[in-house]
Amino acid sequence: MEDVRAAIQQFDVLYQEYHQAVYANISKMIRQPEAAEDILQEVFMALWEHYQQLDADRVPGWLFVVSYNKSANWLKNKLKQPALVLQEAADHLQAPEDAQEDEALYQLKLSIVEEAVSRLPKRKKKYFAFAVSKAARTTKLPPC
Repeated sequence: MEDVRAAIQQFDVLYQEYHQAVYANISKMIRQPEAAEDILQEVFMALWEHYQQLDADRVPGWLFVVSYNKSANWLKNKLKQPALVLQEAADHLQAPEDAQEDEALYQLKLSIVEEAVSRLPKRKKKYFAFAVSKAARTTKLPPC
């Protein structure tokens, strides 16, 4: 029982020492605070699971490598969901029901999306167009 308490205390010390820096590392890649917090939790859960196998002096580097890898995996998984992302965008871009002011806001949002797409490399534009057409077929969105 003493060993468990000692391990918990050591873990708490590590968490207090590194959680802000690890969160900052994650936030550089993941610009969604809730997702970044989830990844932070996953990183420290992984630390708890591997703590006995790690040398104390290697923990900081390990934390940053794991946080980077988990962030990169999160981004890869997010990119694999273009239909979901496009549906979310469509929900935000739906034509407003109110008059002129809402139409102006809709047009502004649409122009932002169009500008972002225009800045994509040629290959990514093709993928984006493919994803939009696929999403339009599966979510009943009007084709581009």
